[in-house]
Amino acid sequence: MTNRFRVALAGLGLCVALPTLAGDASYRLDADLHHQGHALGSATVVLDAGSPGRLQVDGEDGYALTLVVQPEGEVIRVEGTLSRPGRDDLASEPFAMLLRPGTPARMSTGTFDIGLTVEPAP
Repeated sequence: MTNRFRVALAGLGLCVALPTLAGDASYRLDADLHHQGHALGSATVVLDAGSPGRLQVDGEDGYALTLVVQPEGEVIRVEGTLSRPGRDDLASEPFAMLLRPGTPARMSTGTFDIGLTVEPAP
């Protein structure tokens, strides 16, 4: 499977929730995505805490993943929305996960299954 990855990071300055914890922190997020049991792909993106980013994979198995990461004590909250742009059969599906840094986690939301690992970026 060949996919072109486009990462558009939007620095919209949403670091208002936890400015003292978030500071200038950046996080590396590894994601893999399945839809109805079919692997759509995997990618890595680096996001600033509290600033939304978008990961989009083009092609027949394409998808869009909008993400925000925010530290919350010893865990990191990852919130996002999954969609399949250009397809009328699927609506956007929101999700939220609390992850321990460096520990992979999986969840299902609607027709998607997503695996995420998040850790502070060097």
